[in-house]
Amino acid sequence: MTPDMMLKLKQSLVKHESYSKFPYTDTMGKITIGIGYNLTDRGVTDDWITEQFNNDAIYFYQLLLAFPWFKH
Repeated sequence: MTPDMMLKLKQSLVKHESYSKFPYTDTMGKITIGIGYNLTDRGVTDDWITEQFNNDAIYFYQLLLAFPWFKH
């Protein structure tokens, strides 16, 4: 798939499926997120779970570094 094809596909899906950073129930009663990603039937992969955990651990660690008591 070319980059142009990918862009056109994304634009079409956003138009018809929407774009959401938060889960919502679609017209078929399925929990959906992102650009029409069906969580109800597909779930998420182990790699996605690991990536999100790693991102969260780094994010919150950096926030905690602002507190002097945490550095010790």
